[in-house]
Amino acid sequence: MVPEKFPPVEPPTSVAASVVGQVPHEGNRWQKVLKVLRWTFSFTMLRCLARWWGYYVHEHVSQVPQIRKGKGVWIHPTASFRNGHNIVIGDYSHVNRDCCLWAGKNSRILLGSFVLMGPGVRIHATNHSADLHLPMMLQPLREADVVIEDDVWLGANVIVTSGVRIGRGAIVAAGAVVTKDVPPYAIVGGVPAKVLRMRLPSVEGGGDGEARR
Repeated sequence: MVPEKFPPVEPPTSVAASVVGQVPHEGNRWQKVLKVLRWTFSFTMLRCLARWWGYYVHEHVSQVPQIRKGKGVWIHPTASFRNGHNIVIGDYSHVNRDCCLWAGKNSRILLGSFVLMGPGVRIHATNHSADLHLPMMLQPLREADVVIEDDVWLGANVIVTSGVRIGRGAIVAAGAVVTKDVPPYAIVGGVPAKVLRMRLPSVEGGGDGEARR
């Protein structure tokens, strides 16, 4: 026989509350917090911060004021420079995140106007020699100016070596290593960079082979 009224049902007990030891002790939580704070302010962490700050001051803060910049130039805070007095950046050019522009003591990096860089571009006005009779650490440096003319686009992680001139309106594909001069309005890519095609039909036909001087 079905009862007219069902007996009242008690609310279910919380599963988390019924499991012993599932709720962490308040003291354990604070111990973890203190452990993190000790590591954060440890000597090792402070030493790492000091090294990072020293590198940042040496490679960015102290160098940027020495660079000769045109109007409207934008430089990302993580960009790295050396021998800033030998670097010239034209109007409205853009130096992106993690870019390195390392001029030499006797060699310059000259950027034209409206130069666009992707992240991680590296431009070096110095290079090591490769004399077989000397260890690599003792090789003398070879210095030569790098010239990047107006309206050039350097894709992400492009490397430009010393002595190279990249002509006006050229595009360098991401990851390319430019070891020879690039003609104006050429599109180059690869390692080493080679001309893929020309942007202007009037200069088409001069673009086969390696990017040349």
